[in-house]
Amino acid sequence: MKPRSNASGVLTYLARARYFVDGNKRAAWGGCVRALETNGFTIVANTADIIVFVDDLVVKKLGIQDVADKLGEWIYVLVLE
Repeated sequence: MKPRSNASGVLTYLARARYFVDGNKRAAWGGCVRALETNGFTIVANTADIIVFVDDLVVKKLGIQDVADKLGEWIYVLVLE
């Protein structure tokens, strides 16, 4: 799924690049969520799981395919009425 790949790339790149003094993980997660929402998807996961997930990504316990797989478990098609 292309949107999942794009979102996982955005998340991985921004989380590891350390562009900001503070807030890199938050900015990376926000970019990921925005990339998915732009393509009609939403994420359903609890905050504690997201924090552990992004922390593991930053310390390179997860590769980009691991990120895409986890996002695949959490994303759903966004239904607008």
